[in-house]
Amino acid sequence: LDIGNCLLETISSETMFLNGPLTNISNDTAVRVLFNADDVALALEPVAGVSIRNQFPAILTRHVERDGTVYCELEVGNALPVLVEISVGAFNELKIGELDGRPVFCLLKVGAMRIEPQASGVLH
Repeated sequence: LDIGNCLLETISSETMFLNGPLTNISNDTAVRVLFNADDVALALEPVAGVSIRNQFPAILTRHVERDGTVYCELEVGNALPVLVEISVGAFNELKIGELDGRPVFCLLKVGAMRIEPQASGVLH
């Protein structure tokens, strides 16, 4: 990884560029990018003029409301599902539940990401 950028190649061989924290992992190493569900913000369209370095489209596949929080399962390309946690108020205000099959945009800060080598033969 160089200059704070990493190339994430999903298990489906799609590629997606993310700005990530500097690591000492070699460029040819498969990695996992980890972050907490509450480290992702959702927007209805790409956001300009913001310091958050990563924005990528995703499709809401399902959601569950529990104790004032909505847990959203999102499909990002053909990768494994991404879980995002937002407030019921934000979910209702943005009408995310009505988007069924249309993209939302995930906003992910570089500092929220953890990058680690992926064990060979193991999918996470």
